[in-house]
Amino acid sequence: MAMRRNPEFLSHSCHASFDKGLPTNPITFYDFVSNEGGQIKMFGELQVTLVLQLSKLQTLDEAVAKLLKFADYPNVVRWFQFPTAVVVLLAHGDEPDCGAIYVFDRKRSAWFWVDFDDSNYGGYSASQFDVLIDQCHFFGLVEWPSLLESPVQWFVTPGERPTVLGSLPAWRPISP
Repeated sequence: MAMRRNPEFLSHSCHASFDKGLPTNPITFYDFVSNEGGQIKMFGELQVTLVLQLSKLQTLDEAVAKLLKFADYPNVVRWFQFPTAVVVLLAHGDEPDCGAIYVFDRKRSAWFWVDFDDSNYGGYSASQFDVLIDQCHFFGLVEWPSLLESPVQWFVTPGERPTVLGSLPAWRPISP
């Protein structure tokens, strides 16, 4: 079953609001204007969901084929590869501005759906994904996919590196 979002929020035009400049406060959101004239928050608290756990014997091609089947055969809008991960933006042809972001952890052979607590229920367009990559330093997290699953809660916003919400978990030595 594909991770599709609430259809009542699918149609909105996304135009960056540059007149305010880029946010400098890590709790500030990058705004996009909706058709109704209201603001839609973009990015924010990172939410990661395991969607496919695969065999470590499967190739990357097989892993991608399983994701495409899971997501009901969307188009691959963006694709980035790292030694530790693959990041893709997938969208269906009839809804190109409603894409979903997935990260493949090569070590764990697992696909994760990445979303943000930003009230952007229609998914992400290619231009929004580009902001995530170019201005939010998202690859800094993705290159180390274990950070996506850590007990740390990440906050992502344009103009800032991903920041930790709250405090880091206490360090405990491993007992012999």
